[in-house]
Amino acid sequence: MFAKLFDACHHFIVVAVTKPILISAFRILEKLDPCFCHTPNSSDFNIDLFTQAMNKTDLNKEFMPIAIDVQDKTILLIGGGRIAMHKIKSLQQYRTSIRVVATEVIGEIKSRGIHSTEKPYEKSDLRGSFLVYACTNIKSLNEQVYHDCREMGILVNVVDNPPLCDFVSPAIYKQDYISVAVTSNARSVFKSIEVRNRIKNFLENDYTLQL
Repeated sequence: MFAKLFDACHHFIVVAVTKPILISAFRILEKLDPCFCHTPNSSDFNIDLFTQAMNKTDLNKEFMPIAIDVQDKTILLIGGGRIAMHKIKSLQQYRTSIRVVATEVIGEIKSRGIHSTEKPYEKSDLRGSFLVYACTNIKSLNEQVYHDCREMGILVNVVDNPPLCDFVSPAIYKQDYISVAVTSNARSVFKSIEVRNRIKNFLENDYTLQL
């Protein structure tokens, strides 16, 4: 239902609605998906990024889902807010080393024992990183991280901007050594979550998974 609602929104409708309404919609999605921690505060809500995220129908990319070894590899997040926290919740399901660089890091990230550095971003911060997420609400900074990663040969994900992504994060259901990942080729995160939740419900209620 929610996937159809958001997919039906045209650009001018999204821009016309008020910030409180959009933020309320995000909070509803948080209840549908425990890992959906993307609700912005009204003070830092970026309507341009939200509109850009919703307008993905013309994306000329083909993302192939793969399972990649991240054990003991460093995954760097540029940005220390709720968008970063959303990614961290998913990443912490796997044995990987997570670093955060941001001018300000929220307490929820710090409380999870994540290695974080509060400072302005510099290109040298990328050294030694296996994957990078650019997840600030500053469009120009995200783009700078993207270009720096491209120069250094590091795979990068610019959150909510698929054209500037070397990879995208699927909606994941994980139980022990079984992982199920659902992707929509970066077209609709809401549909991915809906399908993932249906699979989760099936595995937990209608099917006996013997591990």
